[in-house]
Amino acid sequence: MGYSDIKEDQERSILDDFIEWLNEDDDKYKLVETPDPPDGVVLDKSDDEKFWVEVTSAYFDRAWAEDINSYAAPNREHKDMSGKGFGDMDRKVADEIKAIVQQKMSKSSYGEVYESYGQGILVVKVYSPWTVGGDVFDYLDDLNDINNETGYIGEVYLYHDDGDGYQFNEWE
Repeated sequence: MGYSDIKEDQERSILDDFIEWLNEDDDKYKLVETPDPPDGVVLDKSDDEKFWVEVTSAYFDRAWAEDINSYAAPNREHKDMSGKGFGDMDRKVADEIKAIVQQKMSKSSYGEVYESYGQGILVVKVYSPWTVGGDVFDYLDDLNDINNETGYIGEVYLYHDDGDGYQFNEWE
């Protein structure tokens, strides 16, 4: 199993968690396609409408992302980042979240699925110990302040650990 397999499994797991969360009150959402891009097309069984979901991850910095992902992938050399200093982490994590959302909102590769299903949903799993009890989310501007260059993404959900486990919150 290489890194791309691990990444695919990770994104699918996040997508499954998101659909489970959507189905918390009733079982009306079902994953029906995984075209990549996007990571999934979901059927709303209550009205037979479909919508698409893209999944991504945000880390507190690139070095930590490389550390975690290289450790998990047997075909990569582990890039250890231990011993690195940290500062102003709440703002740094918020900036990383904004950067990844901006990147995804600028992608033209969602054009075809947008034409079929309209605006999609972006789910961002935030990998950071600073989301527990910190001020990370206080540093996030209104989502409308992010340049939604293509208009393909209509909603953004952040999936993060709040100290009681992972939860989803819509970024508005």
